[in-house]
Amino acid sequence: MVFAEPPFKWFAGGAPYHGRNWLVVLAAAALFIGYLVIMSLPRLRAFFALIPLTAPFYIAIALLTIVWAIAQRAIWRGRWLEHFLDMDDVT
Repeated sequence: MVFAEPPFKWFAGGAPYHGRNWLVVLAAAALFIGYLVIMSLPRLRAFFALIPLTAPFYIAIALLTIVWAIAQRAIWRGRWLEHFLDMDDVT
């Protein structure tokens, strides 16, 4: 979400930076809080057929998310896809 409508200039790569738009940050935070609520209530967790993970899994997911975000930013900023497909510079 933060790459589609970047709230900070650092995240700009796939979409142009238009200034600080906190709506994207609030939507991402709301989704994360919703996930925490679902995981904390056994009935909701059973409804969605989810099982709680152990701490090492959550740490691994967080670390992989950070690596993915940095890699995606580098790929977009470096225009790797355009270079790989030998496309003209489309802006």
